[in-house]
Amino acid sequence: MASGDWYEDLLVAVLATNNKSIDWVFQFLPGLREQGLLNPVAVAGWELESVSKALIRAGYDRKGETLNQIFASRVLDLSMYVRDFGFEKLGQVVKQSSWNEVENLLLKFPGIGPAVVRNFGILRGKTAV
Repeated sequence: MASGDWYEDLLVAVLATNNKSIDWVFQFLPGLREQGLLNPVAVAGWELESVSKALIRAGYDRKGETLNQIFASRVLDLSMYVRDFGFEKLGQVVKQSSWNEVENLLLKFPGIGPAVVRNFGILRGKTAV
């Protein structure tokens, strides 16, 4: 199920909440890539409205302006946090640290709670489905 790329997995985990499954979000990965949403360093410099429109163009439309804005905000917050933390540094933490360390770090990110961490763990093969 995992894409193999830690950031793709993290973005899917963030988007697969509020009654949407990981599988539902995976169908939009090509569109998310095409829209540039898998480059958190670039996305961190976007305006919220640009993120929202890119998600919708990618096919990830929550069918309501409020939910679309909430998820665009989550993607933007995640992108800024990853940029500020350091994309390469965070990738090393995800790949080389214990799951407990990764989980504790992610829970410090704005907008990431237990559901996102659980999804990410599933995608990374660290949590049972």
